[in-house]
Amino acid sequence: MSIKSLKYVSIVIAFLLISCSELFESEKDYSSIYFPLEEGNIWYYCRLNADSNNLIIRKVNDSFRRNDKIYYHWTDEEGSSFGYPIRADQNGNILLLEGSEEYLWFDFSQDSGSIYQFGQEAQFGDKDYNYTVHVLSKNVTIDVPAGTFYGCMTFLFDIPQVCDEEIYYAFAPHVGIIYIGYDGWYSIGLKKAVVNGNSIEK
Repeated sequence: MSIKSLKYVSIVIAFLLISCSELFESEKDYSSIYFPLEEGNIWYYCRLNADSNNLIIRKVNDSFRRNDKIYYHWTDEEGSSFGYPIRADQNGNILLLEGSEEYLWFDFSQDSGSIYQFGQEAQFGDKDYNYTVHVLSKNVTIDVPAGTFYGCMTFLFDIPQVCDEEIYYAFAPHVGIIYIGYDGWYSIGLKKAVVNGNSIEK
């Protein structure tokens, strides 16, 4: 084989390797370590400081593909979606899909003390507002009924113009949401979960 032919073959092989790499990259499912998205993952929450024994169930019910991106339905026990489809990007951040628009919901790349805007509008009264998101802490320890979790990250969603609408979220690595607090209303903590085939319970 001539040197010219060898050069041609090398170029073709290099092109194929790059193409395959890009194909595999687009097929990857980037599940966040803070919000593991896998069909069948299920979380059981209980109301904190309340007498009720009823558990609040959230699960990853199913998934679908759109524009080479994998979205998941995060639903209640019966499979009824109470929100919008979500996905994890290549950095593990969680995006929410409404119609054809994507909104950055949880940005785990932010440092403690950072602030960003959640673009999806929320209606209070006859007006629409946008949440301002505060990254309250990173790498903290949090106790909930399911146990003690380390390396947690917490967020506060706030609309400055509205009272008592704040929502607090706490995430534990490889577990997901372990706490949600609705300011002025009630809060829930993780009781148990099955995440990526692993049982989590105290």
